[in-house]
Order: sequence, then C-alpha cells, then structure tokens
Amino acid sequence: MESNTVQMVCVALGAIGLIGVITCCSLPEWLVLRSYSYPVLEQHYGLWMECGPEECTQFGFVLAAKPSGLQAARAMTVSSCILCGLSLCFLIYGADFTTCVQNKNSKTKRIQVAGVDLLLAGLLVIIPVSLWAHNILRNKQCHSRDIGTSIYIGWAAGVLMILTQGLLLSFGRPRSRGSAGGSSSSSAPVLEQFLLQNCWFWRRNHHFRCSSDQLPHSERLRSKQRHVEVL
Repeated sequence: MESNTVQMVCVALGAIGLIGVITCCSLPEWLVLRSYSYPVLEQHYGLWMECGPEECTQFGFVLAAKPSGLQAARAMTVSSCILCGLSLCFLIYGADFTTCVQNKNSKTKRIQVAGVDLLLAGLLVIIPVSLWAHNILRNKQCHSRDIGTSIYIGWAAGVLMILTQGLLLSFGRPRSRGSAGGSSSSSAPVLEQFLLQNCWFWRRNHHFRCSSDQLPHSERLRSKQRHVEVL
C-alpha cells in the first residue's frame, strides 16, 4: 500500500476520532442515575451540565457535590481534542498529497509528530472514561447508576486514534527519494568508466570500432572535440 493512500485514510480516521472526542466531551451522557419509583426518572450527567426529565442546567463553579474527578476529566478530554486537532494539521502539512512542504525530511518529521499526538490524544480520552466507568460499576450495587453513551464514544474514539497512529507510523511515512537518487548518481560515473574501458579493449585487441551510440556521453563529447581540432 502506498504512503499517499495510507495518509488519506489516516486523515479520515483522525477526523472521525476528533468528532468522537468532541461528542464525548460535550454530551451530558457520562453518568445516568435512575430512580425506580413510579414514574421512572432519569438524571444524566456530563462534564459541563446535568439534564433532568425537563431541562438541562450547567454546572456552577462549586464542584464538590458533582461527580468525582470532574476537573481531571475536563482537562484530559479538552487536551485530547487539542492534540487530535494538531495531529491532523501536522498530518495534512506533512502528507504526500499536499504541496505545502517540499522537503522530504521535514515531511517525515511532521508525520512522526502527528503520530505521537494521535497516541497521546487517544490515551488522554481513554483514561478518564475508563476511570469513570470503573467508579460507576464499583458503586452500582448501592446506587442505580449506569454507564452513559459518552463513555462508549470515548472508548471508540481513543482506540481509533491509537490504531490510526500505528497505521500512520508503520505505512504512512513519506518515501525518501534522496538516497535512491544519490546512489544512482554516484554509480553513473563508475558505469561510464566501465563502458569506456570495455570499448577501448575491444577496439585495441579485436579491431572493433565503437559506434557513437555505444560510447558514453563524456566520450562522445571528447571525440567530437578531437574531430573539430583535426578539422
């Protein structure tokens, strides 16, 4: 698989992961509290607001009565969104299908930075949702708590970004053409010298005359110069 195709796939997967992290961060679906009295009431909690049966209210500045680890989860998910956005920028600027950067070494470094950012973004969203899920399941026996939809979205987005990072660093790095060009240019004089010596050998020992097409380019120029001097 060519690196150009892999980079396009990684950009699409990274964009899906970014949408997933933003959705996980914004939706009030991290924790669901149910009361089994009649009628059954549900209370949905997120990182920024809580929603009851009729309306949603934003969290105030006093976070003591709110779910534990709220500030840490906010910081991690917001950092994950920022890192995922930066990784997409580095990936687009360092990809082969864009002409923003012409230097191959600079493109390779940007691809590597994008891969590291994707890995960190995936870990920063997996850690808080996993801790919240652990706390919910641990206290589920004494309270009617359930895992919200945002937890599953965060898991899916984090795993997707980590897999994208592995795919990008394994198959998506730009090809380095400088080494191939350098080796071909360095081997050209050796091949030219070999052809020149071989032609002279046959011309001396077997009275073989080399045509102009069989001679290297430099020898053809020398023969033309000698012909001009004779004239």
